[in-house]
Amino acid sequence: MEIEILNAKNSKSYGKCRVPKDIVIGDLRALIYQKLKSAPVADRQSLRLEPRGKALKDTDSLQALKLIDGDKLYIKDLGPQIGWKTVFLAEYAGPLVVYLLFYTRPELMYGNAADTKISLTAHIAAICYTVHYVKRLLETIFVHRFSHATMPLRNLFKNCSYYWGFTAYVSYHVNHPLFTAPSPLQVWTALGAFAFCEFGNFSVHIALRNLRPPGTKVRKIPKPDSNPLTNLFNLVSCPNYTYEIGAWISFSIMTSCLPALMFALAGAFQMTVWALAKHRNYRKEFKDYPRNPMHFEELEALNPRNPSVGLIDAPTPHKVAVLVLVDQYIRAKKAAADAGLEYPAHLRRNFCMLLLKLIQYPDMTFSDLYQLLCSSKYKIDDYHLECFEKVIGNVFSMGLETLFDFCEMQNIEKMLAEQVGVSQFSIVGLYIRRVGVVLERLSFPEMVALHKNICLYYEKGLRSLTTSSRKHNRLESLLIDESDNDTTEEPVLDTETVHMDRNQHCKWSAKQVELFVNQQCNLLENNELRALTPIEMQSKLNEIIRDNPLSAQAYFLGYMNQLRLRDVFGALNALHRAFDRSPMQIMGQSEQKGFQYFSVNLAVLHASFEHRREALNALKECIMLAQECGDKRCLDLANSWYCLLKSKHIDPFEKCIPDVEDIGMIQSLSLAIQFVVMFGAQCGYLPLDLFQMLLKSDEVNSKNSRPQHVSDSLALRSALWCTYGRHEMSALYSQLLLNLKKTWVFGDVSNSESVCKVLSSLALWFNVQGEHQLGVVLLMHARSRFPRYPNAINWMISECHVSIQQAIYRCQWQEASKWCCQLYLLDRNDGTLQRAMVYIAKGYYNEARHILLELQNSAALDVLSQVRVLVLMAYTNMSSSITSTQAIEHLMRASVLSASAYMEYENALIGVLLAEVMLRMGLPQKALQSMKNSMDHIYINGGLYDRANTDFTFVRCLVKAGHDRNIQQQRLRKALPILERAIDSYRKLEAHAKVLDIFVYIAKTFDELGILSERNKYACKFKNYYTENPVPREYLNAIY
Repeated sequence: MEIEILNAKNSKSYGKCRVPKDIVIGDLRALIYQKLKSAPVADRQSLRLEPRGKALKDTDSLQALKLIDGDKLYIKDLGPQIGWKTVFLAEYAGPLVVYLLFYTRPELMYGNAADTKISLTAHIAAICYTVHYVKRLLETIFVHRFSHATMPLRNLFKNCSYYWGFTAYVSYHVNHPLFTAPSPLQVWTALGAFAFCEFGNFSVHIALRNLRPPGTKVRKIPKPDSNPLTNLFNLVSCPNYTYEIGAWISFSIMTSCLPALMFALAGAFQMTVWALAKHRNYRKEFKDYPRNPMHFEELEALNPRNPSVGLIDAPTPHKVAVLVLVDQYIRAKKAAADAGLEYPAHLRRNFCMLLLKLIQYPDMTFSDLYQLLCSSKYKIDDYHLECFEKVIGNVFSMGLETLFDFCEMQNIEKMLAEQVGVSQFSIVGLYIRRVGVVLERLSFPEMVALHKNICLYYEKGLRSLTTSSRKHNRLESLLIDESDNDTTEEPVLDTETVHMDRNQHCKWSAKQVELFVNQQCNLLENNELRALTPIEMQSKLNEIIRDNPLSAQAYFLGYMNQLRLRDVFGALNALHRAFDRSPMQIMGQSEQKGFQYFSVNLAVLHASFEHRREALNALKECIMLAQECGDKRCLDLANSWYCLLKSKHIDPFEKCIPDVEDIGMIQSLSLAIQFVVMFGAQCGYLPLDLFQMLLKSDEVNSKNSRPQHVSDSLALRSALWCTYGRHEMSALYSQLLLNLKKTWVFGDVSNSESVCKVLSSLALWFNVQGEHQLGVVLLMHARSRFPRYPNAINWMISECHVSIQQAIYRCQWQEASKWCCQLYLLDRNDGTLQRAMVYIAKGYYNEARHILLELQNSAALDVLSQVRVLVLMAYTNMSSSITSTQAIEHLMRASVLSASAYMEYENALIGVLLAEVMLRMGLPQKALQSMKNSMDHIYINGGLYDRANTDFTFVRCLVKAGHDRNIQQQRLRKALPILERAIDSYRKLEAHAKVLDIFVYIAKTFDELGILSERNKYACKFKNYYTENPVPREYLNAIY
């Protein structure tokens, strides 16, 4: 066939070439250069079907490309080429020469300073550098098999400049006479890591070489070989890059040299780019290549037809040992009864607690079990222990027949039938029957395998008991500590008694997994302190997943564990894996039953990270699945979340409130009512209606024993009273909630979200009252009880508010701005509002006005925030000498809005500020009347700072309202105790600028009245206080 060859750049024809139909592209390039002399050499050609199309592979044939006689091919000239091996030899030989030049001839580089003795670290670094590049050269010559023969010539200069330049930069500093070596421990540790990474890199290169036969360009999926260092293929696609990055980082640590670290980081960046490109190519080229290479073994384990995945409830040596222990307990108890003796009560109690522990917890090694039997907390009778050892020893020494005799169903029934035995309806009875039934169904080969496992289990345990006295002492001390702390709250799962070096035949059963997951999920929701730490929980989950690869519950607990760490990718990965395993657990149920709950959790996950669009999409999918399955509970739950994320009014919430007669929906009903109350308070609904709705919620919770929702209701009441300005009532409900926690004997809600909220609210209230130490104690207590998100956000917001207010009082603007930035990350609107408050206190009215205008246009503000924005806008229109009419307009709007939302305290503060405005406008009588209308609410429910401001403003209005000087003088003298009270309040809050303002006002007023002695007295007080507590003068006589 005849093919026309054209230039891809300008479509100019090189000519026509007759070629065979089955020729491949690699041979065609050489044939084109041979027949068409004007064409580039074969190594410079890149053949394409289109001028700007993709380059054709050398292994593609014309027949496979469906080219016919007369078709066209385009050539792109790749420019001058050079062999890969040549480039590698040049770029690796250069660093070797350059580094050794600095090392062996320092006088050429450093002059007379080169006489200084070279440190041992510099010698080690030179050896490491030399070994690395000698290895690379030898690998280039003898190991590497390249898939491409050439590369562009420009790469030679680019690569050589990079390697040679960085080598000169690194070697200059490492071999410098003034080089200071790090500690020997750091050097030798880093040297060991360097050697390990170099050997791992060499092992991976050998594995890659073996994947490609000599003289071919075959590409295969990279997999580990017999060398354990190549197991990194299970985690990453290019472990050779991983080892090389590790080697250079180790070199940087060994030398403590910044240029070496820069070289390591630059190389890590480039190798990461290459690795990602190779990973994408692997996924395109090999359909079976996973997105994450570490899933090879996992996918094999998930195969239900895999014979290596046995029954998870298959009898293990530990279960047989527990049955032997129960059998010998029954015999010992019967022997005591036959002898007319009563088996000691404390031994019965110890054994029952031990048995409950053995049933609930995962399998132990024999050494751990024996140490538990001998511990002070679970110690059993000596005769009982001796009989147990004898039976286990007989099974080990006398062979399979002993095991067959013990596992007969008659013996199992005898344990359940004796009067002194175990009740067949108890938990232990069900456990014994279940294990006995499985033992009876085992075939002879399975019994032989079980006997072999028991022998290994017993032999390994004995060896561990005789050789590991140190471990025995550690465990015994641990158990003594547990017994000494019986009065404290015991953890739900004593994971320390589960040996880390578990026997491979000791597994988590399905029931044990279910119990563990349910306990930990409940603790994560209600009392995180009693739950396992994230690291411990993930360790236990890894064991469970290794034993139960199809367990969706374990991955769901992992999702909750990642969620509390705010790891969005880890949580999403765990949730997806739980979703993937769910169909295998729910086969036989109605189609798609259960999938909707994973969609709800996916929506909750995205909502937690404020991914609103993704959360709404997941909820739409959940609603569709719930409607198909007829799952009303899930549908109500999805509707609630949809309204939470989407609705801006209270009306849509009515559709998600379930029927009160549906017992299964009590929880949803209670939560829906409480959320409607919270939403209504933010929108300014009538308080009477909201409190009546809360009464309905309390009725439902009390009838159905829901302590968690009762506590939430109390916390919501506290928040409602705080919103309406009744802070004393709010503090009363907070105290009520904290005291009720001590009296509840059911449920585990002592560390619930409601407790965190009231603790944070009380801390803020104590700070407002000037009790800073008590506020700090409460915040530290909340920090220790609620260390993680989402509950931690409550005390973090309170801490930011406390710090911002204290910084404003002390005129520490930089500190206040720092806390505003932290608050902005937790609550954007609140952080912006507090920043505007800082600007106003600082006197930057234009900046504050700009921020408040942007905030005022926000659609997400509740009524309380709108009122406070209007009040701060009024402050921006009031300077020390000028008061704009816009201030009155903003205050009147804020007053109308707060009155419509029944926020009496905010309305009272607005009245005080209106009195200030009217006083400046020369209307002291109106100002005094406004003060009288507002003072009661502030004195009853206000904080220390607000009460002091009220006192100061009231005295000024009272004095100014006097008709002549005599009346003003009398009123001022009578009001001096009120001003002294305000001074004491300001001093307690460390608001020194306000104290000085009062002294200035008293002195100037007495000066105007002509009483010079009193003027001099308070002027002297001002001077003394100003000397002790200097404040910049621009912050005196401030409005805020």
